[in-house]
Amino acid sequence: MANSVSEVLLTDARLEAPPDDVDPSAGAIVDFWGVVREMEDGREIEGIDYEAHATMAEHQMRAIAEAAGTRFQLRRVILHHRVGFVPAGESSLFARVSAPRRDAAFDASRWIVDELKKKVPIWKKPKGMHWKTFECLRLKERSDCLASTAWLEEARKAGVARFLQVSTDEVYGSVEIGSSKEDDALVPRSPYSASKAGGDLLVRSYWTTYRFPVLITRGSNTYGPNQYPEKFIPLFITNAMEDQPLPLYGDGRHRRDWLSVFDHCGGIEHVVRHGEPGCVYNIGGGNERENIEVARMILKQLGKPMSLIRFVQDRPGHDRRYAVDCSRLRALGWSPTVPFEEGLKAAVEWYRSNLTWWRKIKSGEFRAYYERVYRQRLEGTG
Repeated sequence: MANSVSEVLLTDARLEAPPDDVDPSAGAIVDFWGVVREMEDGREIEGIDYEAHATMAEHQMRAIAEAAGTRFQLRRVILHHRVGFVPAGESSLFARVSAPRRDAAFDASRWIVDELKKKVPIWKKPKGMHWKTFECLRLKERSDCLASTAWLEEARKAGVARFLQVSTDEVYGSVEIGSSKEDDALVPRSPYSASKAGGDLLVRSYWTTYRFPVLITRGSNTYGPNQYPEKFIPLFITNAMEDQPLPLYGDGRHRRDWLSVFDHCGGIEHVVRHGEPGCVYNIGGGNERENIEVARMILKQLGKPMSLIRFVQDRPGHDRRYAVDCSRLRALGWSPTVPFEEGLKAAVEWYRSNLTWWRKIKSGEFRAYYERVYRQRLEGTG
């Protein structure tokens, strides 16, 4: 694309991997992706790669996209109708801000944040980030801290009423006995959870230093429809449906508290509306299960043999157990509503009814990932 050209694209394509923890009715999500390099006409330029997700009427999205493209000469603005994810008549905005001057890119992203702030009430940071095309100069482990810093500062300058970070129970580390409370020490044991913990500490520092109204939620293992098949439950459901082995790490007795995506989103919304600024809130489902029990439940529901379970070499730093105490959030009037057996049954039925969606994913780049992570383990050599 030539310099100084704005392009607005409208598509009806289903996204292969929508963010795992996005509630499409919640409002806007903003995400700083870091400094990137691109090649254009043989020249290397630097800019800020930026993405914003929001759910609103198409005409509102189009107006923001066109205004941003014209005002800042953005390289591209893409509007997506996310089929099966965003309701009909609403859209998601993807603004890729890339310019020869980094300050210009920051100015554009700040303007978009301000415009979205006028339209939607809820902000949250996605739990995970996926990378598509450009060479990124930062690792995933850096992004949680860098992203938190960038968006805390931009949100503070924009006067955002409430800034909510969606974190994870993994920041507490493995909990052999009892349940983690929000004020417990953070003892992450992997680069992923350590980066999340770093992001949490930065968020809380903005409350201590600036009294900026931040909130943090730490959810337990979440499951439900539309979840990317890399994750434990959708991976085991889809593998079983294709009579493929279910690779179960170690002895299969790692324990997790399972939380329906609907209860997770309800908890996030409850914290936004009723939480006290500067506070952390655990969100748990109260459905603690060993992984092997969950695998057996899936196979039983699908009518598949238990012999599909394949014990494989455990992965390094695999925490044995997570458990969170949710009494602080329950005191605000929230409680989970989806029993695990009911939620798991609904999830299995969703994947049964959406074969095209997950088969397309598992036949693409996911296949290479799966081979890299599981093949040697399944063959007993990894």
